[in-house]
Amino acid sequence: MKKKILVSLLAVILLAASAATAFAVDGSNSSTQVFHVHADSGNAYILLRSVKGVAYVEKHSLWGGKSIKGYKEEDAHGFYYVTVTGPGKSETIHWVPSVTGVINALTTGYESGSTLRLSFPYYGDYTVIVEPMENEYASSTYWLVDRILNWTVPATWHVTQESHCQAAYSSPAPARSGTVNVFCYDERGNHLTNYQQTVSSGVYLAPPALDGYRAVSGSVYVQLDAATGICDPSTIYFNYAHSEASASLPNLPSGGFPVWLKDQSVERIRPQCGPGYQYAVFASMNGAEKLYKPRDITYLSARFCVGDWVYIEFGYTDNALRFGFFEKSLFIPSVDWSLIPSFTLLEEKSGRIASALTPNNGPTANSGSFSSCRLEQGTAVHACMACGDWYLCRFFNDHTNNYGDVYLWVPGYKIQWD
Repeated sequence: MKKKILVSLLAVILLAASAATAFAVDGSNSSTQVFHVHADSGNAYILLRSVKGVAYVEKHSLWGGKSIKGYKEEDAHGFYYVTVTGPGKSETIHWVPSVTGVINALTTGYESGSTLRLSFPYYGDYTVIVEPMENEYASSTYWLVDRILNWTVPATWHVTQESHCQAAYSSPAPARSGTVNVFCYDERGNHLTNYQQTVSSGVYLAPPALDGYRAVSGSVYVQLDAATGICDPSTIYFNYAHSEASASLPNLPSGGFPVWLKDQSVERIRPQCGPGYQYAVFASMNGAEKLYKPRDITYLSARFCVGDWVYIEFGYTDNALRFGFFEKSLFIPSVDWSLIPSFTLLEEKSGRIASALTPNNGPTANSGSFSSCRLEQGTAVHACMACGDWYLCRFFNDHTNNYGDVYLWVPGYKIQWD
C-alpha cells in the first residue's frame, strides 16, 4: 500500500514539474515585455514569480545626511510596473518584491510579494505589460536608504501558473531597415559619386574613400525609426578636396557591427595604445586609474580588426564618441569576426605636426582627447588610415606616462606631409 502511495506521489510531482516547464512567458528587468492572456471563464488568473538578480548598489548612512559609505553588489528582486487591460479591467500595479523599510504613506497600489496574482474577471483577451521601473525611481520610492546604480545580473520573472486561461507572447512587428542617399562633391562643387546606403540601426556613416581625394566632411549619425524604416537624415552630402595623402591609405569603414562584453561584471575595460600586447595600456589623465567603466558605456560597435584585435567605437555617459583597440576575446560579435573588415595598418604616409595640438581617440572633434599625448610642432607622425579630414596616426609618445608608440587621430590640416 505504501509503495502505491509513493508511486502516486511521484507521478503527481513529475506531472507538476512537466506543467511548470510548459509555461514559456518570462522576462527580466532589462526590458519591457508584452504578452496576452486568453481567459476561458470569469475566474481565471495567472501567477507571476520573481527571481532575484544582482544589483550594484550605492550604500548610504542613516546618519549625517545619508552620506555615501560605499558600494557593493546585492541580491535583489526587480521593480516593475505591471499593467493589465481587457474586458472589465484596466489597472497598473507597482510590483516591488524587494521593498524595504516604511515607504511613503501615500504610496498605494503596490504588491510586495515575490509571487503576483493577476485576475481576469471576464471571458476574453487581455494584454499584460511588465515594464521595469527606472532605478532612481525604484530606489527613492521603495528603498529606505540605498540607491541602485545598475544591475550586474538582471532580475527575472516568469509565469508559474495559469488557471482557466492561456498566456502567450504578442508578436512584435519586425524591425525595418532604412535607406540613406549619399552624395559626394569636390571643393569646386563637381559631382564625384552618389549611392544608397542601407542601415539596420542607428549608426555613424563616414565619407567613403575616393582615390585622389580626401574628405573634408566628418561622419554623420543616422537615426533609424525601426517601425517605419525612415532615416534621419535621409540624405547626406560629403565634401572632398584633392589629396595625394589619403589616396594611398585605407578609409575607416563606414558603419560598424554591434558587439557585447562577454563579462558584464568587469570593473573596467582597458584600451591598448595599439593593436597588440606590445603596446601600453591607456590610463586616466593623471595615470592613476584604468579606462573605461562598462556601466557607463552606452553602446559598442566593431569598426575593423587587426589580427586578434578589434577597433571598437563606443559611446559614454559624457556623450563623447570614443574609439580604441581591444582584444577580440573580450566581446561577443553580432556577426562572425570574418565578416568584419580587417587591416594590417602596415601601409603608412609620413609627415610632421605643423603646430602643437592634442590628438583625439576618434576622427571627430566630439571624440575624447589625450592631453597626456600632446603633439608638439615638428613631431613625426605616420598616418595609416583616413576618415574625412582626420588621420589615424602612429607616433612615439615620450611624455612621463612612457606609452611609447601610440595610435590616435590627428586632423589633416595639422600635418605637413613628407
